[in-house]
Formats: sequence, structure tokens, C-alpha cells
Amino acid sequence: MTLQCSQCGSAIEEGARFCPLCGRPAALSAHGGDPWIGREVLGRYRVRSLIGEGGMGRVYLAEQRIGGVTRPVAIKTLIPGAGDATMATRFLRECETVATLQSPNTVQVYDFGVVDGALVLVMEFIDGHSLARELQRGPMPLSTVDAVVLQVGGSLKEAHQRGVVHRDLKPENILLTRRGGYDHFVKLVDFGIARTAGGSKSAGEKLTQSGVILGTPPYMAPEQFAAEGVVDHRADLYALGVIVYEMLAGRPPFEARSPWEYGALHTAQPPPPLDGFPSAAILPAHRRAAVHRCLEKRAEDRPRRSTSSSRSSSASTTRGRCSWAARASSPSLAPRGSREPALSPTVLAPVRPADAQGSAPSPPPRPRWPFVIGLLAALTVVAAGFFVMGASTRRGRRRAPDRPTPG
Repeated sequence: MTLQCSQCGSAIEEGARFCPLCGRPAALSAHGGDPWIGREVLGRYRVRSLIGEGGMGRVYLAEQRIGGVTRPVAIKTLIPGAGDATMATRFLRECETVATLQSPNTVQVYDFGVVDGALVLVMEFIDGHSLARELQRGPMPLSTVDAVVLQVGGSLKEAHQRGVVHRDLKPENILLTRRGGYDHFVKLVDFGIARTAGGSKSAGEKLTQSGVILGTPPYMAPEQFAAEGVVDHRADLYALGVIVYEMLAGRPPFEARSPWEYGALHTAQPPPPLDGFPSAAILPAHRRAAVHRCLEKRAEDRPRRSTSSSRSSSASTTRGRCSWAARASSPSLAPRGSREPALSPTVLAPVRPADAQGSAPSPPPRPRWPFVIGLLAALTVVAAGFFVMGASTRRGRRRAPDRPTPG
């Protein structure tokens, strides 16, 4: 029996798990209706509609009743038959991985379980859109780039500190929403192929021993294309560099027609200089260099971490680590009607030595301490004057003789 792919219309042979043309799982074309919509899942969540679907599963909008209120949730399912035991293990690992992360910029997990043989992950519902859709409009404003990079970096920093490597960082996995009055609030999702760095080899590497390469080719680090390559947090920094490059230039550093072509470009071809794009040429040279440092072919030549404190950054050199240079404020993160920045947006920028070339730094703000000292000195003088006047008056009263009373 031959199925017709419900996405591209191609024929799917009996027993095949995917469409040979577009890769859509055959299970998604095997039935007209969706049995999940309208049903109750795990005894607490009522599925309302389909949000999206991927290579191995679907994501639904559902509702959870809590007392007298209802909150929306997202339910991710792994289609039975679309994956094997390895895929099921990877899915459960996503549940365990994301459940330990608490960054406000990482999607929060509420629940997970098994329903009719299908694995189910219940997460917070993000009412927004992906960075990929934002990038369809072309290069992004620098203030928005700063805001997105800061928040993605914050999510990755916590994950890396816990030994978790995302390994599939891409614009589709960066969701943008409005929350608490902030525009472009980031939520990092889909830790489905994340792994724990530094753990036991059986726990972290068994899923890739067969030579299967995991990730999305346009955003994969060179070491991810090697079956025996060591993949750690620096692969996430490479992917972040690709994303920042695309946000600034309006296109990714490499464009290809197959995963193997992407592998050749990421492994051997240097990316086109950012100063060749008008939208990125306005960026200071040291900030463009910071993006290119994330795109180094060798992992050891990239920054060692996604963020670094100003104290450690001040001692770094042009070949040293890449720091997040703090900015005072950002229009995309500041609450409307508020003068004080709620967050300190940052951008990739290596700290330059005194003789480094680049655009002239902006003058530092005038310090307020001379004004404060002057005010304190003035108050001291006034207080001393009152003290001297009071003391003189008291001495005059003590020294003046009493006049005789006329008789």
C-alpha cells in the first residue's frame, strides 16, 4: 500500500517511515484527523489545537485547569513509530535536562509521561514567534541583536555551568515574545539532542556511537560533522556566532544545498568578513572580530565561555577570551515609560589593549563625586559658621560685667 505525503504529495512506499522527498514522517500522513485534539492527556491537560510539527513529533496547545483558572501549556509528543529506542531515550533525556534548568530565558518543563505508547512533554506555552521568522525581514537593529544575544547567552551560561550542551542552537529554537512589558523576550527551546558534558561516556555518547551526526547543518560547528569529534559548550558558541552573523548581515555565513556541502564549508571555508555587508559595516571592528572569533574552525580558538565578568575581561588580550561588553540600556529591553533599564543588555566584544585599532570609544560619563564632595564641603562650612557664631555669643555673655544699678 502506498501513502501520499500530506505535505508535498509524494508517494511513500509501504513500510517507509519518512517521505523520500521532504522527510515528513509517514505517521503524519497515515490518517486524516488528529486523535490528540480534544482528548485529555495525563489526566490534567486538555489538547486544543496543533501548533507545529517536526521530524519526530508534534507540538500542541493545551489547557490545564488549576482551581478556578485555566493556563495554556504546550505539549510535545514523539510520534509512535517515527523514532526508535534511541530517539525515545533522547526525548526522555530532554525532559530530564530541561527540568533542571531555571533560567528565565529557558523554556520551563511542567510534566512528562507516556500516553498510549507516545512520549509526552508538557512545557510552558510561549505566545510569540521564532527568531527565524524575524530574520526573514533582513538584518536586525543592533539594539535588538544586543537584547537577543544577552538572553540567549544567559540561558546557555546556566546550561553550560550545569554541564549541559544544547548542540542544536538555531533561530528556530529561539522564541521571541513579549513579557512583563519587554519586547523580544527570549525563550530557548528544544534541548532534544542536548548532552551532558563531562559525564560518563555511556550516558553521554552512546546515542552517537553509530556515526549518526546530530544537529542542523547551517549552524553546526566543524567538530559536529566528525563522527568521532569531541563536542562541548564551544559548539554552542559557534552556533551563536552563526546566529549573530545572520542577525547582523541578513544572511548566514554559509549557504549550501546539502548537509555534506555545509560540512565542507564549516570545516574548511572562512566566513565572508562582516564588513562586506553594509548593515554590519557600521559595527566597530573589535565587535565584528568578536563574532568571527566564535566562528573559528578549531574549538580551542573560540571563546571559552558565553559570558565573562568585567573583572576577568579587563585582563584579557585581543587573543584572549571574548567578553560580553555591558551596555547601559537597550530600547528593546527597557519597560515602556521607565527610565531605568531592567536588564543590562550586552553584546559580543573582546576587550582591546590600549594600542588596539578600532573606532574611538565614546567618552565616559562625567563622574558625580566632585559635585557630592563640593556639596558636603559647603554644608560643613555653613555648619562651622553657625558653631563659631554660637560660641562667640556665649563667650561674650560670660565676659560682659554686670552694670551697677543706679541708686
